[in-house]
Amino acid sequence: YLKTLGGLERVDVLLRRVDDVFCDPLSLRSDSSLGVAGLVHAVRAGNVAVANALGSGLVESPALMAFLPGLCRTVLGEELLLPSVATWWCGHPDALAYVLDHLDGLVLKPTFPGHGMEPVFGARLSAAERQAFLAQLRVRPHAFVAQEQVALSTSPVWDGGATQPRHIVLRTYSVRSDGSYELMPGGLTRAAVSKDSLVVSMQRGGGSKDTWLCMEGAVNPVSLLRPAGAPIELARGGGELPSRVADNLFWLGRYAERAEGVARFSRGILARLSDENASEVAPVLPLLTALARYGGLAPDFFTDESESQAAQPNTSRSLERRLLWFLFEDESPRSPRATLLSIHQLAFSLRDQISLDTWRVLSGLQAEWEPSETTPFISATSAHEVLNRTIVLLSAWSGLTMESMTRGQGWRFADMGRRIERGGYTAGLLASTLIQVQDDEAPLLEGLLEIAESAITYRRRYFGELQTTPVLDLLLTDETNPRSLAFQLAALHEHVERLPRAATRAERSAEQRLALAALGRVRLADVAELARRHSDGKRLQLEELLGRLSEELLAISDSITRSFLSHAEALRRVERF
Repeated sequence: YLKTLGGLERVDVLLRRVDDVFCDPLSLRSDSSLGVAGLVHAVRAGNVAVANALGSGLVESPALMAFLPGLCRTVLGEELLLPSVATWWCGHPDALAYVLDHLDGLVLKPTFPGHGMEPVFGARLSAAERQAFLAQLRVRPHAFVAQEQVALSTSPVWDGGATQPRHIVLRTYSVRSDGSYELMPGGLTRAAVSKDSLVVSMQRGGGSKDTWLCMEGAVNPVSLLRPAGAPIELARGGGELPSRVADNLFWLGRYAERAEGVARFSRGILARLSDENASEVAPVLPLLTALARYGGLAPDFFTDESESQAAQPNTSRSLERRLLWFLFEDESPRSPRATLLSIHQLAFSLRDQISLDTWRVLSGLQAEWEPSETTPFISATSAHEVLNRTIVLLSAWSGLTMESMTRGQGWRFADMGRRIERGGYTAGLLASTLIQVQDDEAPLLEGLLEIAESAITYRRRYFGELQTTPVLDLLLTDETNPRSLAFQLAALHEHVERLPRAATRAERSAEQRLALAALGRVRLADVAELARRHSDGKRLQLEELLGRLSEELLAISDSITRSFLSHAEALRRVERF
């Protein structure tokens, strides 16, 4: 079955371009990410046809070439029309004796493909290498095939601003027609990776070019494309979206929002740690705790004093040093550099979905976070500038997504990923900073508003007087603020109502119920009660609400994944059938 957003679509035939051993990580190579898990089982059960069939790579075995002339005479009663390269299978005693005596003019290969052995050119072996290889050949002669070393022709290749010679081979193509085969004109010329290489292989870095034949007269064009000027039937959408593409777009939205969240978080904290007028670091500690949790670090990563040999209290300089390490290290999966690497990998797999301008933004992000020899010694000022440029580039990315992507299901999944990530980020930010009441919360509230990109809105509404209740209203329950938790939940609710199959179901799906419950919970919340301090110094109602909302956001993500991306429920129904 092909997983699409509309459901499981039955697949009858697969056209295989992947090597046999990479086709199924369950039955074949477990480290393969190219194949389909369970494909071998489906083929054996007769549930799908594969062309080329699994195992057909056997005919590419060099060992068979040694027997082609004899097979042709025995089976077809004729000689080969195109002579084969002289080949000896070393498992035969007479062939082994010939190979041992004529090694200098031969090329040795593994008997069967897929063993990872590079071709061995006898003429290029040193005396020591020759003796070692001959010893190996005598021990396991059946594992090797020898072929005469053919003098390959060369062709000029443009490389490094100049033409250079490369050894080439020509791949031709034939098509079965009326019980026979018709040779196609032209072909594909493949070139070696360097002028000294005698191995012509695309997998080893070689290149290729289409090879055309020059004809004396005009060529009759044959094309399966629509004739020029023919009317085109109008349509909406781009066909059924595969779940794999939707999954990649979903996580692309999440990673882009995660990178922006960490960048805004870090910039706000770094500015406060670098402020010469800051008298103490206490107001920054809750923000650092929140960043540690969101960044996948231990909650006390920034504030733990035990790692200091002198056990001195945290200073702005020591906290700044730890923050800079987190920004530019590669160990944490949620660090900016690791997150941007994930964005690049997903974008590459979605290259047919991404515009050139979006790729330019991605290239700019890569350039900003490219490691260099000076990275470990970067200053807070330089890091602040990098974060500024990163936020601008990520904002450009968001703008291109909102203004350039058609409003199909692909865009919907990308935006759902963004809303889930931003909602979880905002809930975690509020939970880490406002549940435990501080004696003077003004500096903390100011930092919250800046990190959440809501300081100007707050200032315009309340003229700069900082209080917890209006800050909570703006960041938690105000659906007109694109950075509020309520805005994310409202957008999610609208998205899940428009997902495929939503309109055809008599009852609400799990993701619909979860999105509606979370949105209703925020809409019914009493902000004044959420901001009220209880006797234990905590805002208990706020803690309960944010905890429930965080759980529901995770549940929405899991439900969408089960229903549309992994099809867990549908697959269970298929298995039961």
